[in-house]
Amino acid sequence: MRQFLLLVVACIGCALVLGGCSRSPAEQLAYQHAEDQYQINIARSERYRQSLRDGDDNEVSDSNERNDRSSAQTMIVTRSQKAGL
Repeated sequence: MRQFLLLVVACIGCALVLGGCSRSPAEQLAYQHAEDQYQINIARSERYRQSLRDGDDNEVSDSNERNDRSSAQTMIVTRSQKAGL
């Protein structure tokens, strides 16, 4: 009987731990911002590698960087407005 109760308590504890872990809106926004920045960094890295393969000495054009920053800032503002922050 004691083992059964321990098993039930362990199962309930696991369910509470797994089900009760959710992110706040601010945490969700921060996580999404990090994910967006990661995607931007991947794109920049790929463009840089491609420029090296093409024999171009220029890393990434300034206009591409400005476009990336502007796009990222727009996403952040939009998400923060949706989150009510």
